[in-house]
Amino acid sequence: MKHSYLILIVFICAQANSQRDSLQISATEIVEKSIAYHDPGNNWATFDASFNVMMQMPEKPDRLSKIEINLPEEIFSLVTTTVGESTSYYIKKDSVNVIKEGKFIEVVSAKDRERAMMMKDYYTYLYGLPMKLKDKGTIIHDQVEKVWFWNINAYKIKVTYTSEVGSDVWYFYFDVDDYALKAYQFFKTNEKGEINEDSGEYILISNPKMIDGIKIPAERNWYYNKNTWFLASDTIVD
Repeated sequence: MKHSYLILIVFICAQANSQRDSLQISATEIVEKSIAYHDPGNNWATFDASFNVMMQMPEKPDRLSKIEINLPEEIFSLVTTTVGESTSYYIKKDSVNVIKEGKFIEVVSAKDRERAMMMKDYYTYLYGLPMKLKDKGTIIHDQVEKVWFWNINAYKIKVTYTSEVGSDVWYFYFDVDDYALKAYQFFKTNEKGEINEDSGEYILISNPKMIDGIKIPAERNWYYNKNTWFLASDTIVD
């Protein structure tokens, strides 16, 4: 019996040490391993692809977006279509063209230009994760947590940005087995940099699809942090 207790104690200690060792991996290492999973051929810098995304929201018409991201040529285009509406943005470097309802806008307003650039940054960021976590101005915090998040056994890391880039606080969740990015979450902050817990959203991602050498999630489901209500889903479609 005494021998059995010794075996049990050794087993418990070994488990505890194993848990401590598993968390010795740094947040930066997790990001690097996740990039290796999503971009095994180191193709993000030369990414050049087009794909269609169907967004569905409760009580709103479906929206189809045709997206083109060409990083080497600094080209981004977006054509969104809903019932009775169509808008196109085309950006090449600093040049912006806009088409609304089939009409080419001769003089692009500051508002339309800002909107076009925002959409470029939005789509390039979300479909470029986790590679975009290596961009200038990104601050990857040291602490790593092992958590259970919406049926995901994950490593959780915190990311913030320099003031020139943004003020939101982000959390990223990586599968503990293969380091695939499984979810991300953001919160707004006040003027003191404090998180507003009722703000922001979390996004569950799944079904990776290989596009131009990159494993991009084909499905994303968005929820409010405040009450976990479903916000929207978007799916890459043929």
